[in-house]
Amino acid sequence: MTPGTAGVILPKLTGFRISGFEPIFRGSIAAALKPGPLVILGGNGLGKTTLMQAVIYALTGGASWEIEEDKQYRWDHTYFKKRLDSANLASIEVDFELSAERLTVRRGCMSSTLRALRIGEEWIQDPMIAATAFADNLRRLGGYPNPSDFSFLVHRLLYLPESRRLLAWDLDAQVRLLMLLSNDIGAEEQFRTRRAELKNLDSRKRHVHVALEKAKGQLSRLMEFDETASGEPVEDEPIDGKEASESLGVRLEKLVDVLTRSRQDRRDLESQELALSRKISLLSSDIEQLRQDVEREEAGFIASSLKQRESTDNLALSKLLELAICPACGSRSLELQARAQAFANTHHCTLCGSDEPTTEPPKLATLRSRLAEKLRAQRETEAQLSPIRQRAVAFRAADMDQVASINQLRFAQPVVALKTQDLPQPTKEALVVLEESLRREEAELAAQQLALRDELEREYAEFRESASERSEKLRVLYMEYASAFLGLTCDLVEVKDGDRLLLLSRFVPQFNERLRDSPDTCSEAQRFFLDIAFRMALIDLASTLTDSNSSFVCETPENALDMSYVDNVVEMFSVFAKKKHSLLLTANIQPDGFASKLLKTHVPKRERPRRIVNLLDLGQLSDVHQDALDDMKAAVADILEA
Repeated sequence: MTPGTAGVILPKLTGFRISGFEPIFRGSIAAALKPGPLVILGGNGLGKTTLMQAVIYALTGGASWEIEEDKQYRWDHTYFKKRLDSANLASIEVDFELSAERLTVRRGCMSSTLRALRIGEEWIQDPMIAATAFADNLRRLGGYPNPSDFSFLVHRLLYLPESRRLLAWDLDAQVRLLMLLSNDIGAEEQFRTRRAELKNLDSRKRHVHVALEKAKGQLSRLMEFDETASGEPVEDEPIDGKEASESLGVRLEKLVDVLTRSRQDRRDLESQELALSRKISLLSSDIEQLRQDVEREEAGFIASSLKQRESTDNLALSKLLELAICPACGSRSLELQARAQAFANTHHCTLCGSDEPTTEPPKLATLRSRLAEKLRAQRETEAQLSPIRQRAVAFRAADMDQVASINQLRFAQPVVALKTQDLPQPTKEALVVLEESLRREEAELAAQQLALRDELEREYAEFRESASERSEKLRVLYMEYASAFLGLTCDLVEVKDGDRLLLLSRFVPQFNERLRDSPDTCSEAQRFFLDIAFRMALIDLASTLTDSNSSFVCETPENALDMSYVDNVVEMFSVFAKKKHSLLLTANIQPDGFASKLLKTHVPKRERPRRIVNLLDLGQLSDVHQDALDDMKAAVADILEA
């Protein structure tokens, strides 16, 4: 990885070669990718999706459990193997650049393992050595801790498949990607591992709680039976200090409950504190920019005033201001020059200091008014923040006291581990002992869970604060793409969110003065292409941080578009291509469709044949395709010749 860069470096695809894919294709397929679009053109069933997945498969080996928690989205070599005549002869090679180094990966369809790797001009043919070298180069050149992080980034950011795994509203994927792209300020792998530990603690606690309720129920039924049988209530007998132990267990449970509620209040308070701090940071940035704008306008105003004086005063006053030459006697006087400059800077008469009949430019007045508003907003926000910070400090101090009390009780109790959920023989004494041990176990796990959750939320808040400048860049980049698609201003807003265990944040779109915090708040076309805009903005951000370019592989959801939006989508993709990224896209063959307009807009006519993979020549044509072949060929010819 290039020294001094931030985050991981994204791969940039430069070419691919596919062979042995009969009967899906009628021959081998090869193409080179340059900055801009490469379009896979074809009709339904001609293999557009298969070709795209083959490229991604060669890069990553498919989508394993490390990448996809949801089983329905996992796939590997078997996706191709069962569809090929001779899977053992199939081969896929993909060329890409990583930190300016040229790499080529080769995979077959009998196994997902890497078959060979080329670094520069040298091939490594041994699969085990190739896999090790691949991992080493991903770490050395791209900054990836391990190949699974590289695979995750390719699958969830650089590749938008036909299944449309939306990233724009996916909390977990956004957190992992943003931390990977900023791994210079946040340890993503460590954060993810400890987050998994939090889930495991919660799972264990819930299992213990189930067993505890079961024990309570059995004890209740047993005591009810005893009372019925004797006609008198059964009194518990103290056994080896059991009553004292029960008292400690109940106290521990109550303390943990108090701490849970207290920490929820503290989390709410810290969220307010973080929001106000970010607001102050943004205001400070705006204030600094406005001050620079005011200074530039003032300098221009003074320069124009001096120029006007020069034309009316024969340069006498200019000589005084610039050279310290007295306009009366011609001698040099620094004291007179200093007085004159002070008068000029405050827009007074250069010689006597009286008010000059000059009018401040409207733009300068507007800038000063905006600056005053921002300064007033900054003071008001700081006034709101101060008491919140004081309350947060008090909450943290109380938190420490509560944790100390809990730890004192925890360490005073024997360690009891739940070895099985099968309860012992339902004797009263055994059930009472088990109930107390489970109560202590549940409280212990709850205390550990609270401590870890608090630590993770604090760590994540620090990461988001450190990455605030990058988040602002992401917002600006997203607005460019999303607004180009919608034809109106679309902002990217960070909202507090999280699962049941942890409070995090995610980015969602906002347009027409409405926050779109779930996919169903947008139309089908909007959610697809706003998701594409978010991916493009993330790729741009990563490229900006690492001074590199990348690729986007997208099965274009053109069927979701009507005629009014095609031009907007072409504009959005054109903006991305003009930044020297490469695009690998699929498109149906149709007159004046998305692919046609994109290629005509962005690619010179002489270069278009090299920007198309025409599956009419390579795919297995059905009777339907044969019937429409002349019209489809005419549509392709129009793209190439227009």
